[in-house]
Amino acid sequence: VEAICHPERAARLVEYHARRPEVPGWGEVLDRLLDATWRGVPRKGLAAEVQRTVNFVVLNTLMRLTADGQTPERVKSLVWLKLDDLHDWLEQRGASIGNEEWKAHYSYAAATIEMFKSDPAAFQFNPLPELPQGAPIGGWSK
Repeated sequence: VEAICHPERAARLVEYHARRPEVPGWGEVLDRLLDATWRGVPRKGLAAEVQRTVNFVVLNTLMRLTADGQTPERVKSLVWLKLDDLHDWLEQRGASIGNEEWKAHYSYAAATIEMFKSDPAAFQFNPLPELPQGAPIGGWSK
């Protein structure tokens, strides 16, 4: 996600799309990223836990990109818009979904976006999760 959302790469997408409109722009890349994560079909079980973790990695990456003083305004402005759109989608989706875990996920994400947008400079980012050392629970069978 960080490679896709690198500030210089995003700025090149904006510029390249301006020169060649048939090439996907930064906004389209963001839409596809959000469609593949947040707006994807909610999974169940362990796949749901992985999906929710990935969703927050995407959200944190987008907010960090916006808060980064090195990110060009033309990149930030599209991320800001997509965060607005995502916030609205999260509120609607959270109100309509019956699953408690997903409802909590959407509600917390919407509140996180609100807190971030109220003062991006003061927002405290949670560290991104790291893979634990060692084999998965239960170990590997041979």
